[in-house]
Amino acid sequence: GYEIHVTPSVVPEPSQMKEIITCCGARFLPKMPSAQKEHTVVVSCEQDRVLCDKAASLSLPVVSTEFLLTGILQQRVDLQAYSLTSSLNTSSQPAAPKAAARGRRKY
Repeated sequence: GYEIHVTPSVVPEPSQMKEIITCCGARFLPKMPSAQKEHTVVVSCEQDRVLCDKAASLSLPVVSTEFLLTGILQQRVDLQAYSLTSSLNTSSQPAAPKAAARGRRKY
């Protein structure tokens, strides 16, 4: 009963993911969803982070490919364990300054 969109840079590639998704009884969505809908998920990766802003703004779950692959093997849905949404939300915040290396001095 799930509808799943896959962004372009995921591995396995989207055409293979489409086969996996349809073989498991879910519906493959060729375009990014434009509205929040129950049981709709976006499978993505760090390379496609910018493409997921709309999904995150709609409160759609954005997950890694492991959500699908592990979910199939375990016959279990675990959106929390494979969520990319938290990393999407923190990406727009400025990075914390790096701590100075301790114990290393240049002479």
